[in-house]
Amino acid sequence: MLCKKLFSKILYLNSKLTIVIYLDIISFIEFTIFKIMRFLDLKKYLTNTVDNCYFLFGDDAYLLQNAIQQFFLKVTLPDINLVRLHSPTVAQLIDECNGMPFGSDFKLVIAKNMTLKSRAKSTSTKVTSKKNLKDKDIELNIFLDYLSKPNKTTILLLVDCDVSSDVILKCIEIDCNKLDTDKLIAWVQRQCIQSNCKIELDTAKILIDYCDNSLQRISLELDKLSAFKKDETITQEDVSLLVRPDVNFKIFELSQAVAQKDRDRAMQILQYCLINGEEPVALLGLLYAHFRRLACVVLGQNDANIRLHLGLKDYAVAALKRQATLFSARQLRKILSIFWQMDQDFRAGKFSLDWAVQHCMLCIFNQV
Repeated sequence: MLCKKLFSKILYLNSKLTIVIYLDIISFIEFTIFKIMRFLDLKKYLTNTVDNCYFLFGDDAYLLQNAIQQFFLKVTLPDINLVRLHSPTVAQLIDECNGMPFGSDFKLVIAKNMTLKSRAKSTSTKVTSKKNLKDKDIELNIFLDYLSKPNKTTILLLVDCDVSSDVILKCIEIDCNKLDTDKLIAWVQRQCIQSNCKIELDTAKILIDYCDNSLQRISLELDKLSAFKKDETITQEDVSLLVRPDVNFKIFELSQAVAQKDRDRAMQILQYCLINGEEPVALLGLLYAHFRRLACVVLGQNDANIRLHLGLKDYAVAALKRQATLFSARQLRKILSIFWQMDQDFRAGKFSLDWAVQHCMLCIFNQV
């Protein structure tokens, strides 16, 4: 977010307490200035106050759903006072928002997959297009007027909506992106206690890595593991046996094997991905993207730039930085040049995609 960029040049401090305080300050500024709330702060916030308009965003479906459910506590008689709308028009949405609650302090309106953006800057010359553009601008202005003076008895949640920045600025934003590894480890350990089983720190981290920090998948896999090892300790062997690693984790493992010059391990991982249904062209794309990110780290990009330009979360940046220490800039330039040459050879019809990913790995090992 914008406020994180403002603090990107602050010197790193070794004190863990200082870092925690620093992150709390960032969170406070995000909310007070930019009205951005992290998911973990939502429950405490709702015990003291409630606003009328929220914009929920993020890449973790579990967090999004959990955030929505926390608003249910503000509504009684949900059969009457809870309304779900999919891709509503502005007229439909405002009509529902202006309805009064019955037997409840609040009415909850959840709008999903709504698109509302200004098209005023379009250069289209068609008369019909101009009319449509004008209609869109009118709808946007009508909705902005409502958000300026919302119905005080309605809580509006905009979820997975593609809306104008002007709309977002009038809402409280709730960040439901994937959580960092440390927070997920604490969550996993709490869930294990509730399920009458135990899990070691290293095992919890492996589970989280296998699930690519997705709480949606971690929750499902942990239910399975807890049932399998009730009243016992979940081990790393249990995770390896019962949990299929996310493809992004396997790509990370694959590049780790390349860095360690372990050809047999790399080809084993590659075959695992192919046998489990990953398309060769998809694997090539993921491998190229991963090595390109490593190059950005090795070439001295700071964390803020990596997050901004590559769209990565903090946990992914930290993992990249650890692995980047195993490669030199020269090695990564050679690896990226292999991908470029393969693209040229494929365009020239020299080989098929089914064979390309294996050939790519062999070329990489001949260079590093």
